[in-house]
Amino acid sequence: MRARVRPARWAVALLAVAAALICTGCQPSAGAGPATDFLRIGTIAIVNSLNPWETTDQLPLDTQTEIYPKLLQYNLKTLRLAPAYATSWRITDHGHLITFTLHRHTVWSDGHPLTASDVAWTINTMVKFQRGATAAWASAVAGITRATALSPDRVSITYRTPGGDALSNLEQIPIMPEHVWAKDAVGKGKALDQPTGAPTSGHPVVG
Repeated sequence: MRARVRPARWAVALLAVAAALICTGCQPSAGAGPATDFLRIGTIAIVNSLNPWETTDQLPLDTQTEIYPKLLQYNLKTLRLAPAYATSWRITDHGHLITFTLHRHTVWSDGHPLTASDVAWTINTMVKFQRGATAAWASAVAGITRATALSPDRVSITYRTPGGDALSNLEQIPIMPEHVWAKDAVGKGKALDQPTGAPTSGHPVVG
């Protein structure tokens, strides 16, 4: 049985709209699920972009929460941070290092493995272009010097200056599929924040 990873936070459904999430890149592997999936979301407005690099509007950000995995999520009962794609984490070196253990055997909906490399690439890309194409995410990666994939299911994040809001900032970051977006993260990264034609590999699937 395969289960989709869905963050707990979401918005109230009012009017039904449909957004087609079209996979790009690799064709799905055997048993990995269809190459095209659909997500129906209730809204009172128009979702103007599914590109997390480009949009800062709340409705698109809420929609993207249902598409891309996050390391952490808020438990709505306790209002505390809880595991999402990460199963656990450890803070060491007086707050300079946070190490996450991730779900194993996880794939994107196009069949490509979802691993710590995607996490590290997403964060490092946000850090690299935080004065330009990824400026919308600059506050979420404040103080980070680098992210490192230690293994397929472990990633560490190194901070220049420890901060009490580090985990809450990381909770905001959508993990992006490196194999889809890496081609746009070249030069000054200007191709990342284009409002149209944003590719996506859709929901991650735990196998």
